[in-house]
Amino acid sequence: MSRNVFGDIAVIPHLPHADQAFALLTRLARIVEPIMISRGLFVSRLTEFLPQPEENLLGLNYGQGWWICIGLRKNNHRGINQFRPEEDLLDTLLHELTHNHFGPHDANFHAYLRGLKEQYYLLMSLQGDDRQPERQGDGRYHQDRDRDPGRRPQVPGGRDHDGMYYW
Repeated sequence: MSRNVFGDIAVIPHLPHADQAFALLTRLARIVEPIMISRGLFVSRLTEFLPQPEENLLGLNYGQGWWICIGLRKNNHRGINQFRPEEDLLDTLLHELTHNHFGPHDANFHAYLRGLKEQYYLLMSLQGDDRQPERQGDGRYHQDRDRDPGRRPQVPGGRDHDGMYYW
């Protein structure tokens, strides 16, 4: 993989199956690399993170791409040995890449994210993968149906931490 779009890729080494986690995160990076190159996106660090079970976080973007964290594993009553489905992880990575340009989940954010997803599905179709998302009446993909664009997760004090975008 070219290092011109991701400076560093890392996982949590003390968690079970760290080698599988690294292979998965590297695969996700390879999949989105052509999209990132076409849009001039760069991420200094792409890492795994493990949110607390009560947190509803799938990804974080610090400093508009300085550091993106992806929750690769399910952290629930079944433990941390289960990885999330690849399609969900790709959706999260595209979401976090959108935060390189847009902070708030407003119309501009969703339009840019839609464009990234369309590029992703075009790329997959060119590679012989016939996955296509089903669209809702408002043009959003079904993966987005439960996300309220105006809702931001609550953090202590009710504010977001500086430089951090939550999802």
